[in-house]
Amino acid sequence: MIFVQNNGYPVSGTPATLGIELQNKQLPMIERITRATYNKPENLSFEISEDKTLPYQLHVIETDTNFISVFDRQLLHGNFPTVNKQTNTLLLSQSTAMKIYGNENPTGKKVIDKNQKAYTIGGVFEDFPSNNSISTYEPIEVLIISVLNGFLEQERKGVTRSNTYILLHPEYKPDDLEKLLRSINYTSEFGDEPVQVYACPLGEMKYRNTEYKLFYGFIFLLGLLIFLSALLNYFSFTTGNFYNRIKEFSIRKGIGENRIHLFTLLFTETFLSLLFTGTLALCLNELFVPGLQFSFFRIQLEFDSYLLSGQIIEYLLFCIVLSAIICGTVCIRLNKISLIEGIRFSRHRVRNTLLGIQYFIALFFLSGAAAATFQTWTGRQQLFSSLTNGEKERIFFCPYQPQIYEVYLPDITLQMESEQHGRRYFGSSG
Repeated sequence: MIFVQNNGYPVSGTPATLGIELQNKQLPMIERITRATYNKPENLSFEISEDKTLPYQLHVIETDTNFISVFDRQLLHGNFPTVNKQTNTLLLSQSTAMKIYGNENPTGKKVIDKNQKAYTIGGVFEDFPSNNSISTYEPIEVLIISVLNGFLEQERKGVTRSNTYILLHPEYKPDDLEKLLRSINYTSEFGDEPVQVYACPLGEMKYRNTEYKLFYGFIFLLGLLIFLSALLNYFSFTTGNFYNRIKEFSIRKGIGENRIHLFTLLFTETFLSLLFTGTLALCLNELFVPGLQFSFFRIQLEFDSYLLSGQIIEYLLFCIVLSAIICGTVCIRLNKISLIEGIRFSRHRVRNTLLGIQYFIALFFLSGAAAATFQTWTGRQQLFSSLTNGEKERIFFCPYQPQIYEVYLPDITLQMESEQHGRRYFGSSG
């Protein structure tokens, strides 16, 4: 479920009250409703034994007992009746439980959060897929359920910080729920005005009309250009090698070699080259990918070596098929030219075409790099243009986390007040 403002832009998340409102409507097509806060990293202390605790920073979601059922996750340890009856219950993902407790069953262990609130581990659920629309690029490691005086229990109106998910009966689709909401003109209070509530498939509008859409588009375009550059380099080498040997192939044709023998020769050379390259890529993937990570602000990427191995094999098969087409094209071309034409053949036209495409891609990269450099330089000049270099160096970034402000804001305020008092004192005395 999403909120859409009057200007057409979706609101980030939904209030915790939306799930209760929809549940009270008792719409017949809805089977279950669940609410979940944003997936945020938190510091937790885990009880390992009676005299030992270990701290971990894990991604935590506050939710309700329907969350596991809506997303069809199984409990590997613990049971639903017990979890439903307890408060301040914590569930660990399978990989997180293995990282902290190994093969031991952690059910019943105590966990303390940064606010000294105690939780009891109620079970272990099977991992969510890495590629999911619930928490993109951030692992779902910990679920805390039925939190006393938690965010979901407070049910603040006008504050999002959560998402609302609905599981429909099998015979219904999200479009059916959307039509029903429009027919009754369903709205919900958000701030001082009612906003439209829309139903859409999971992940369809998560990043629409946001900065992530531009970021993902740029990353996709960058990866596509890199892939095309590598592909063009390889086939430029392959076709250049073939056309350099046109005289040889023409002589072979003149002494009686047919197209099948020539195709077998060309394709075998290309296949062995691709097989060697693919084997080397798989070996490098096995060596380096398990420790390869990418982090950009809140976006974190962990590469799966098995998944990348499958993609390498797919690309290898694609290149083999394309090589077979190129080899067949060369054989057909040779069959249409005479021996004299083959001896006098020039490959400049094919080479120039491939070089022109590569030049365009390189020019695009250079233009993008230059634009990013000039944009950064211009922004640096315009940002806080009235401040001196010394004052700019004293500016620091602090992420919006309430617990950070509660700890540091009094000290910062006291320091600022002391500096202002000193300026007034020395200014008046001077």
